[in-house]
Amino acid sequence: MFKFLSSYKGSSLIVAFIAVNNIIAVTFNLGFPYYLVMFGMFIFVMAKSHVENVNKLFTFFIAACISSIIVNDIPSFFNPWGRLASFILVTSLIAPFFGSQSLYRLRMEVFELIQYFLQPIVILSFLTYLAGMSFTVRARFSGITVHSMILAPICADVILFSVYKLMRHKISHKSRINIKWRIYYIGLIVISFLTLLLCASRTALIGIIIATLVLLYFANGRKILKTISMVIAVALVWGMSESYLISYTAGLEYKNESSMRGGSMMSTRESHWHQRINEFLSSPVFGVGFGNIDIEVDEGSNFNEDKGQIETGSSWLSILSMTGILGLICFLALFIRSIKQLTDIYRRNPRICLLLTGLLTFWCIHMMAEGYILAAGGFLFFNVWLLLGVIDATYHIKNLDFSF
Repeated sequence: MFKFLSSYKGSSLIVAFIAVNNIIAVTFNLGFPYYLVMFGMFIFVMAKSHVENVNKLFTFFIAACISSIIVNDIPSFFNPWGRLASFILVTSLIAPFFGSQSLYRLRMEVFELIQYFLQPIVILSFLTYLAGMSFTVRARFSGITVHSMILAPICADVILFSVYKLMRHKISHKSRINIKWRIYYIGLIVISFLTLLLCASRTALIGIIIATLVLLYFANGRKILKTISMVIAVALVWGMSESYLISYTAGLEYKNESSMRGGSMMSTRESHWHQRINEFLSSPVFGVGFGNIDIEVDEGSNFNEDKGQIETGSSWLSILSMTGILGLICFLALFIRSIKQLTDIYRRNPRICLLLTGLLTFWCIHMMAEGYILAAGGFLFFNVWLLLGVIDATYHIKNLDFSF
């Protein structure tokens, strides 16, 4: 373990540890100092190398966020300027905002470390289920994390990384990992999938299925028939083991039944989606304001006045409603830029592109029904912006490769 950790820079270890620590229920959450530590690390790393570039698209997005606050009358308890400041503090370090050799390397190392840090979290969470233990009072299973809606996408991340480890030899023509590690990653996929089912997150489940298909498609040299044959094999295994999975799928079945009683499979999200669209229509250019929602409506605008917390129901629609068409255009341009960078990375290093493409696919789907993309203190926020930052870093550092 010491040998493994010593291969990374201390700054990368600190950032990765603090980010992951915030999602564990039994540890101390840093709170506001979290943002200061992240920005402090940004200053520390930037002191080692000069700024090579500033992402204009990201700058325009920040400008759209600032404009959305200026032109709107936002309730003070939402603290929009404070939210925007914390957004800038964290994204300066991890997102494709500023570019330098030191920042590129830190982002890639933090990304690598998080892939490994998440594995024991999923394993320990599954063991708590088997032991009948719980560290939170929430109804849904959350393992050792603070919420099931955090544990579910973490499981999806671990599944994608495990599939990547098992399949990477197909695209890079390298030797397979040894049998012990193959057994470990197959077991990790099973544990992660069962834990995801326990979380009862339909969005994470749909996202991991589609993202895994994309990953397998590219791993099999974009051969559809070969990919379909693997899918059929997995489906047969699922069918044969379905009777043994009843205890794991009970939460999903209950959720589906409750949604159908509400009128549709996604009734729990529809009121939020409709409200975000209504907010956009009320102010299509600038939006209703960064970190703001309409507090006068009865449905689709859940918030906590004491803490200023907001439940929006969708990251994509949050961008649209809060920052308007100006913000959405800049945000979409950032993702399109990342996709274009992946095409270049694929030509140079298809193995790395395999993992990055799978993860980007998952997060794009998951953000449809979870609104965390502007919540700077959240771990899911951290993962998405870090992924975009890592894609950018991989694109700019031609001779740098992941160690896994």
